[in-house]
Amino acid sequence: SGAWDSSTLVPFFSQGARGTSGFLQMVPTAMTGYGSIVAMAFMVSEVKNPNRNVPKSVLIAMCIVLCLYLGIITATVGMVSAGFLMENPGMQYIPLYAAAFTKLAAYPWISKVISIAAVLALYTTMLTVMSLTSRAIQASAEQGIMPQKLAQNNKAGVPVYATLTVTIPCLVISCFPQFTEMIVSFGALFAAVTIIINIISLIVARKKFSLPDGAFKAPGGIALPLIALGLIIMCYIPDVFNGGWMIWAYSIAWYFVGIIFYKVRTKNQNTVGGKEYEKVG
Repeated sequence: SGAWDSSTLVPFFSQGARGTSGFLQMVPTAMTGYGSIVAMAFMVSEVKNPNRNVPKSVLIAMCIVLCLYLGIITATVGMVSAGFLMENPGMQYIPLYAAAFTKLAAYPWISKVISIAAVLALYTTMLTVMSLTSRAIQASAEQGIMPQKLAQNNKAGVPVYATLTVTIPCLVISCFPQFTEMIVSFGALFAAVTIIINIISLIVARKKFSLPDGAFKAPGGIALPLIALGLIIMCYIPDVFNGGWMIWAYSIAWYFVGIIFYKVRTKNQNTVGGKEYEKVG
């Protein structure tokens, strides 16, 4: 079409609204786009030959997604600059569509294909993340941290009550598109915190437990988790200094509520367990 212009790619890392620190601040948000790549690792107990198939599937998925993302970003930024997106807030969350709609008007079918692809991609991501979250809730319920009802499966083996617990709030939140930026920021932070918890748990588990022969062992040794932890923290430092502390404050409040709930549940569980023990004795 001749609409692509390489000059809009320069400067690539600092042309956004927040200058040189903007790229780092958006890394946690971008991480949510890669979250489903590691879905296989969360279902490792259901994978045949996990030591071979889990790293292989994650690597293949990462290569495919990385190539697609790089191609899309290069094509998009080559047609619409960050300045255009700042001047048109309604286009900020649909940059690929904005590029096709404004610069490829001669090919109206492209924007329609992008719209269909975007909806399918959103559905896929939502289903994957909700599935992972519902399984985490089910596991918590099996341990007695959450109500036992959430641990039950239906005939198809799906934790239906845990899934509803995740799905209903998501449906409610989606009814308020005016809070999209805040929702994205919260989602990115919660994803980062979850990854940090997983990293710390992995490091502690490797020191505390020895794996049986043939069990799945995450690659990278101790170095990879520590590098990932450092990068995540480094990416959030600019956000905190630029006023992002409010998101952190709200998030800390939510985690504080979760800790209280956890303490109450485990205390009740221990109390009930003690009474049952006395009864049996």
